[in-house]
Parts: sequence; structure tokens; C-alpha cells
Amino acid sequence: MTDKAIIYLRTSKTEQDPENQLEDCKAHANRHSYNVVDTYVEQGSAWKAEERPKYQEIQERITTEDIDAIIIWAFDRWIRNYQQLKKDLEHLREHGVSLLSVKENTPSLDTSDPMSRYQRDSFIQLCGALAEMESKRKSERIKASYKQHEGNWGREGIRDKIREDVL
Repeated sequence: MTDKAIIYLRTSKTEQDPENQLEDCKAHANRHSYNVVDTYVEQGSAWKAEERPKYQEIQERITTEDIDAIIIWAFDRWIRNYQQLKKDLEHLREHGVSLLSVKENTPSLDTSDPMSRYQRDSFIQLCGALAEMESKRKSERIKASYKQHEGNWGREGIRDKIREDVL
């Protein structure tokens, strides 16, 4: 194993356990002969990259270290903002880092070949666009339900957060 990888795990809620993501990501790294040099675990919204310190730390780290890949469980665990995903892909490409998804089984194409690189990036961008679309739909469903129930629903803590976003 010579290629170095970072594993990035993210959950939306604190009660979610990223352990299933970790096991799958480690297995993916082993199958593709990556040496995992670090694992980052973060909780927070996939939409707001600026509010995720571990995500930001990885972005900085790839500029200073020899990292070959970032392994994620699924693209919606990395980011749900399509424009940010496009920026991320460019940033990763500039530093020779691949973004590999376990669930979407990112094609392992030769990144030195421009056509293969564009095919892989197009696939990743399609997955990112679908993740953003699902995020927006989910938000619309929550807001509609909130209005329908006149604010009398949901878990404590999240009710006030949604009320702020809706009103």
C-alpha cells in the first residue's frame, strides 16, 4: 500500500452513528490498496461547508501533504451543494487528490487521462446535483409539514430551529 487516503465521515444528527460508514470506507480502502493515514468524523449539515471544521481542515491538509484520495461513504456525506462540489473537484484536481465514494462506487479511472478525468468528474457532479435536489426537497417537505401542523410537532430542539428557518 503506497497511496495515502483520508476517510471522511459525516452524520447530520448527533444521535446517528458513523460506525457503519467507517467499516465500509475501511473495506473500500483495503480493496483499492490505500493506506488510510487519518479519519475525520463530523456532525452537521452537508449544505453549509463553512460550518464544518473537519471538512475545512481536509481542504487545507491536501494543500500541504501528499494525500492521494479522500474516501467517503456517499457523496451526500461530503457536500449537498452542487456549486461547492464543483469547486471542491477543481481544488482536489489541482492537488492530485481523488474523491472516492463507497456507495456510488466512484469509477476508478486514470486521472492522468483527460477524458477519463472528465467522465469521472461528470459522474460525481451528477451525484452531487441529485444530492442537492434531495436536500431541497427534504427541506420543502419539512417546511410544509411544519406549516400544516402549526408548529406543534417534531423533536424538541429541532422545532425552534425549523421555526427560525421557516418564519
